[in-house]
Amino acid sequence: MARGIIKQIFADQWEKFETKNKVRDVVSKVKKMLKCRDLSEGYSEYCCPTCGECKYVAFTCKSRFCTSCGKKTTDDWVENLCQELLDVPHRHRVFTIPERLRIVFYKR
Repeated sequence: MARGIIKQIFADQWEKFETKNKVRDVVSKVKKMLKCRDLSEGYSEYCCPTCGECKYVAFTCKSRFCTSCGKKTTDDWVENLCQELLDVPHRHRVFTIPERLRIVFYKR
């Protein structure tokens, strides 16, 4: 897979998805991720004093949602968690709550 393919899928489809679906505020991190490493959002400039060649390094979004910025955070979290767990096989399960029940769980 090409680097940035996930970001490209979001870039191609996000606007259409957002207009057709009710999107919670927390999902707005997608917009932040889409601007990650975009030179128009800001950059640092490094120039060689000898030859004058310049390199532009775009700022990152530093979002855990971003596939490139979030990887380091995730790797660090996994490393710390592995040191706390017992040395036995583990399974990870994620359960979601239907939207109409979220208010009940939120209040309690």
